[in-house]
Amino acid sequence: MWGAWFGGQAAQKRKDAPKKAILDLRQQLDMLQKRERHLENQMAQQDKVARENVTSNKVVARNALKRKKQHEHSLEQTNGQISMLEQQIYSIESANINQETLVAMKNAGAAMKQIHGKMTMEDVDTT
Repeated sequence: MWGAWFGGQAAQKRKDAPKKAILDLRQQLDMLQKRERHLENQMAQQDKVARENVTSNKVVARNALKRKKQHEHSLEQTNGQISMLEQQIYSIESANINQETLVAMKNAGAAMKQIHGKMTMEDVDTT
């Protein structure tokens, strides 16, 4: 009850946001990798059809090569999306690590102030 009034839930959501974003990006990355494998299989299948029909039925072979070319184009786009997602995941992870490092440094600075705050010049001279 009190957490909702003092920002407890909002703070937790802010803390979990990078983790949720990374999980969502990884799910999307998995889906794109499945699509990549599917397109590679489709390209191999169209290549096989083209090779089988190169002498007997040139129209079928030519159409198979056109479909293969379309799959290659889709595969290039998918590879671009995969690299972009991997870069975003890396950026979010890096930013999260930087944030955690800054929080740790802030806590360490506060601890040092607390330790040294009680010391006077005379205490320093005696040590």
